[in-house]
Amino acid sequence: MPKFIFVCYEHGTGGEPLAVEISKLKKCNTLSYTKHGIRIWSYDYFNKLFLKSYDKNWKNKIKLDKTSNEFYYVVPSHYDPDIIKEVFPNEFFVVINSPKTIEGIKNLKERIFDHVWLTKHNNLQEKIGFYIENAGKNPSRSHLKKLGQDLLNGEIKCIIHNVEPTLTNMKELFEKINLRSDRFNYINKKNLFTIDYKDVITNKNENLINNLKMSI
Repeated sequence: MPKFIFVCYEHGTGGEPLAVEISKLKKCNTLSYTKHGIRIWSYDYFNKLFLKSYDKNWKNKIKLDKTSNEFYYVVPSHYDPDIIKEVFPNEFFVVINSPKTIEGIKNLKERIFDHVWLTKHNNLQEKIGFYIENAGKNPSRSHLKKLGQDLLNGEIKCIIHNVEPTLTNMKELFEKINLRSDRFNYINKKNLFTIDYKDVITNKNENLINNLKMSI
């Protein structure tokens, strides 16, 4: 049976780059990814199931390859560890704790706009994946036609909300985002390792990597 390390985090806090770094450990399968400007887009074991909008039927979409190798698969996730544990109680979890200060939350919001909304995907398949991840559904025929254009992710957000893909509309939609400072707030315990958002974006992950290395 496959073994997993789930990297759980709030959107925009750098979970995919961290997951890629973790996957370079000797006992892990290296996570495939592409770069979209300054953003990393990974291809995980579950085809981004845990990065899409929450699906109450997610358990039915789990497919496991019983012939998988002995190494760990690293999986980026927007789901809480407590939810994932309903199916995978004994796996390893890494949690990026959400920022709690006004300054930290402001920094995260600016980072989301720069790293996500102002970047773009390399092909139509990735744009459709981004659409589904954010809309929670497949694009309609008219939206699919629009996705064939050269679009920023923020412009795809506009298409999802049926408004013209302009910078003004992008900013208006973005300002409606409310970040929860309690979204991820965990402490270290058995099989669960935490790291603060500020340490992720400043690449201070040595302690986390070393602790994982000694545990898996």
